[in-house]
Amino acid sequence: MKKLLLLILTLCICFSLVTFAVFAGGEKEKAPKEMKEGGKKFEGVTLRVFANSHEPMLRANKWSVDVVQEKFGITILMDESPYGTQYQKATDAFVAGTGQYDIIVAAHQWTGGWAEAGYLEPLDPFIEKDPEFDPSIYVEKAYRINSTWRGKQVGLPFNMEGRLMFYRKDIFEQEGLKVPTNLNEWLDVVLYFQKNKSKFPDGFYGTVYMYGAEQGPAY
Repeated sequence: MKKLLLLILTLCICFSLVTFAVFAGGEKEKAPKEMKEGGKKFEGVTLRVFANSHEPMLRANKWSVDVVQEKFGITILMDESPYGTQYQKATDAFVAGTGQYDIIVAAHQWTGGWAEAGYLEPLDPFIEKDPEFDPSIYVEKAYRINSTWRGKQVGLPFNMEGRLMFYRKDIFEQEGLKVPTNLNEWLDVVLYFQKNKSKFPDGFYGTVYMYGAEQGPAY
């Protein structure tokens, strides 16, 4: 299967989301043997991109098509799918060994399973050979933590989103709870409501996540 550059969405402890790129092992596409005078570095190379249909990332990926063509001479063929179906479609392509995609924009939680199955190839050898590569352009936590698997660099950050936490001030005051300032405190509050759910109406939950309906099947 061809090397795949995957863009993966990652959830940070601070409730930020990061997308990053990883490679998958397989047959390598041959690069042009010689660059013509005045030509572009990767003239004649075609990459097939599988993007999720979540905005604004989809818009950014579509914008990159002309930019990559102009700067590097690479032709990008774009496919897209919602999160709920993208994971299965990409995994089916991996298992079948079709080499259907070269670049995938997807959620970070899928990376571990793909890496363990041998579908992803670490980027470390490519990074070491590229004198122009500069990891300092990325958010360090996104690059060092969210883009690695078992000590290997399997991705590069692509996108980050800020997330907000909303809470019921009246219920917090009623129960004598403090507003959480970190992940552990947040989890304590969630567990408190879970243990005391009999005090609240049916259908009351300690927390909810905005992507449940769209991404739930793929988590």
